[in-house]
Amino acid sequence: MLEEEEFTDRLDGLDLIENLFESFELAEKIKERYENNEANLEEIEKETQDILHFIELNEYSKREKLYIYEELRKCRQARREMRQENEILMSLYNTLDKYNFFKEKKFKNLKSELGNVRKDIEKTKDLQEKREYTPRIREDLDEGISIKDKLKVLKDKFD
Repeated sequence: MLEEEEFTDRLDGLDLIENLFESFELAEKIKERYENNEANLEEIEKETQDILHFIELNEYSKREKLYIYEELRKCRQARREMRQENEILMSLYNTLDKYNFFKEKKFKNLKSELGNVRKDIEKTKDLQEKREYTPRIREDLDEGISIKDKLKVLKDKFD
């Protein structure tokens, strides 16, 4: 959980928007990786079955058996890597999916709105940096007036 002080330190509006965009990009990568792994797992299962049927229906020399063994081993190792990665991603993927995070239209609308928020924040920060104040009564406080003139205004005011 973000502590109040840490939140205040990170309150720069553009940083917040950038962090949100990074989170959305990460969520997109999780979805893409999880679904690609699932599709690749199906392909690897089919490839494994091809190799097993190939073994079942033919006779081979020792050299050929070693080659077939290595091919089967590569398939199983690739399968294991993808399954382990998806075991880690599954919880997060299912939670994001449960709350319709991956619905394309909603997601794109949110990203678009955040783009508009980013522009608004940039505009506001620009205005804040250029903000000037013109004193209404205490003209002696105007930064455009020299110290000599400020002293003259004060002297005239109290005389």
